[in-house]
Amino acid sequence: MKKSFFVEQIKNKRAMIMFSFFLVILLSVSVNAVSCGDTITTNTILNSDLSCSGEGIIIGADNITLDLNGHKISYICPFDPSKNGLECITEYYKTHDYYTTDVHLKRSEGVHLLSGVNGATIKNGYIDGFLDGIHGGGRSKYTTITKMTLSDCGTCIGLHDGTAIKITENIISSTGSYPIYLIAAIDSEISGNTLTGGVQN
Repeated sequence: MKKSFFVEQIKNKRAMIMFSFFLVILLSVSVNAVSCGDTITTNTILNSDLSCSGEGIIIGADNITLDLNGHKISYICPFDPSKNGLECITEYYKTHDYYTTDVHLKRSEGVHLLSGVNGATIKNGYIDGFLDGIHGGGRSKYTTITKMTLSDCGTCIGLHDGTAIKITENIISSTGSYPIYLIAAIDSEISGNTLTGGVQN
């Protein structure tokens, strides 16, 4: 009788531990709880596309995974939907002052990595039409960008002053100067990518 009771107690404790483990995982992953211009601070999985007239998604904490889950973040020029981000911003500044422009419009970036944020992973989706597809604010370590398709962007991936950056297995098509633009990147890997457009050196 006592043995049966203790066995049952052990089973109940194991069940509680497993429940707690899965609850922690569930709470740490946000499923499409973002809109254009939002800053994410937990792991995030998209379950629908986003169309943005300024910034897409901002990564604002360490060790965050943004899994686009096969979905697309697209740029929509607020005054001419036929223009991509590079064309839109170029046209806009013919009649507007850069320093008085709303920062949300000024930052035409599909994914923006805040300065000093480490351990970010961006994967499994599409970014289209932005001035900068993925842009890093600098001094970030261990950034991984993999299995992304970036198209119709000025600079598709632009990161600077980073360490241990991995850019692998992406399809990148730039309409501006650079498909990938890294400045002062240390111990970084760029491999298995397909690049078209821009300057490739």
